[in-house]
Amino acid sequence: MEQLRQVPEPTAILRAINDILYVTDPSDVILDVAEEPWRVFASANDAATIANRDQVVGRTLESFISGEAAKAAHRAQTAVLVSGERTSIEYRSAATRRTSVATCA
Repeated sequence: MEQLRQVPEPTAILRAINDILYVTDPSDVILDVAEEPWRVFASANDAATIANRDQVVGRTLESFISGEAAKAAHRAQTAVLVSGERTSIEYRSAATRRTSVATCA
């Protein structure tokens, strides 16, 4: 598999869109987050221990997911996204109570 380039800090897309965004590598490790929206999201969900960028970067996204069914769904979605196929997966987050889309182009 082709090596990923280092993600610049902060990435332009994460600064430009005021929403809960994160970038992961194919191994599910979080490379970067949109810092302010992430902080607001974490604080609103009583998750002060992960409110800062430095507390989540380098950890797997799955480490923040509760429940085996949700983790299995996440693993399946991740497998599709890193397969190399152009795809989008729509999912609903219990934490944000809204529908999101994960895309690999």
